[in-house]
Amino acid sequence: MGSPPSAEPVSWWSTREARVEQQQPGHGQVVWVGIDVGKHAHHAAAVAADGRLVWSRRVANDQAAIQGLIGQATAAAAGVRWAVDSTGSSAVLLLALLAAADQPVVYVPGRVVNRMAGAFAGEAKTDPKDALVIAQTARMRQDLLAARPRPELVAELAVLVGHRTDLMAEVALAAAAAQRIRLPAQDLTARLIAELASDLLGLDRRIKELDKTIGQRLASHPQARIICSLPGMGPLLAAELLAAVGDLGSFPDAGHLAAYAGLAPVPRDSGRRTNNLHPPKRYNRRLRRVFYLSALSSLSTPGPSRDYYRRKRAQGRRHQQALIALARRRVDVLWALLRDNRCFEPSAPIKTTTA
Repeated sequence: MGSPPSAEPVSWWSTREARVEQQQPGHGQVVWVGIDVGKHAHHAAAVAADGRLVWSRRVANDQAAIQGLIGQATAAAAGVRWAVDSTGSSAVLLLALLAAADQPVVYVPGRVVNRMAGAFAGEAKTDPKDALVIAQTARMRQDLLAARPRPELVAELAVLVGHRTDLMAEVALAAAAAQRIRLPAQDLTARLIAELASDLLGLDRRIKELDKTIGQRLASHPQARIICSLPGMGPLLAAELLAAVGDLGSFPDAGHLAAYAGLAPVPRDSGRRTNNLHPPKRYNRRLRRVFYLSALSSLSTPGPSRDYYRRKRAQGRRHQQALIALARRRVDVLWALLRDNRCFEPSAPIKTTTA
C-alpha cells in the first residue's frame, strides 16, 4: 500500500492539525481543495501541485464560514481548484457560493473516494482523510465532471418529479392493499374497499393536477421544446431528464451522457481477449429509465425509431437488446438537437454547401 504525498500519515491530523494550519502555500502556487460535504459542517483539505498537504480545516455549513474559507484559499494561492464528493442538499449552499465567486468545482463520486482511500496509509476513515482523498483525486484526474448548482427551474422540476414518484408509490400501496383484503365480515370488507377506492380517486386527482403543474413549469425551460420534440419524450420524461442531468452542458459529448445513463458498454479486455464488452455497473438509473421508457414509447408510432428497432431485431437482437441500442442511438440524436438548437424532424436535415 502506498503512502500519501504528505510527509506523515493521515492519522497524524487528529493531533497535529493546528500545525498544518500554519503551513501556507507560496504565492503563484495552484492548490487543489477537496471538501468532504456534511450536513452541519464540511472538512476541507488543500494539496499543492506536488501532492504536499498545505492545510486542512473544518468549516461550518453557513454562509459566513464558507465565504471565509473561499477568501482565505484564494488569497493564499494563485489558483484554486475545488472538488466535492456530493451535490445533494447538503452541498447546495457551498456550490452556490463557489459559483458566485466564479470558482471551478468538480464532482468526485463517493464510490471513487472509497476506492481511492485504499491508496493512502491507514485504515481509518475520517473527514480529514476523505477531504485529502478528494483533493488528491481531483489533482490527478482530468476527466471529472464539473459540479454546478442547479438552476432554480431545474431544482423545482426535481422536487415536483420526486413528489409525483411518492404519489405513484402511494397508489401502488393502496391498490395492493385492496387486493389483499379478505375479511369474513362483508360489510367491513365493503367499507374498507370503499375507503381505498376513495383514496385512489383522491391520489389520481392529485397526480393529474401535479402533471399539469409539471407541464406548465417545463414549458418555461429554454430546451423543453427541443427535448419534447423527440418522439416518445413527453413532458414527464423530459422533466425527469432535466432533474436527473441538471445541466447538459456538463457533458463534453453524447458519449459521456450515454455512459452516465448506463447505455454505453464497458470493455473488459485482457491480453489476447479483446472486444469483451459488458454492461456498466455504475450509472444513473433514473436517467437510464428515462431513455429506456422514451425508446419504448417511440415504438408506438411509425418513424426512424421504430425502423431502427426493427433493423436491430432483424440482426438477431432480443427485444431488450434492441431497445437499449435504440435508447443509445436516441442519446446521440438528442445531443445533436440540443447542440444545433433545433427540433426533431423525421427526415434528415438537408446539408448546405458554401461556394
